[in-house]
Amino acid sequence: MLLNLERSSFRPSEPRQRSRGLLGTATLHINGLVVRFVSVRKTKSGRLVISFPKRRFADGHECAVVFPPTRAEHAQIERAVLKWIDQQEGAKR
Repeated sequence: MLLNLERSSFRPSEPRQRSRGLLGTATLHINGLVVRFVSVRKTKSGRLVISFPKRRFADGHECAVVFPPTRAEHAQIERAVLKWIDQQEGAKR
């Protein structure tokens, strides 16, 4: 499937959250679908990753609200989002 990241926006986290690895949240427009609250995180090893929104139930288990159907599509979206954020942050410098 050809994924088209039509546009996105990024909202940086507060410093306290950034210090724990949550860099911010993104809103993505992919193939006409809007996906909000996509987390952009920095792992302990320093790698940037995204995670899609989940719902936490009263008993503690989580269920994905929306997600790419394959790892390859997740990786494709992740690359596009991180590239877009890098371009936006670079433009501010």
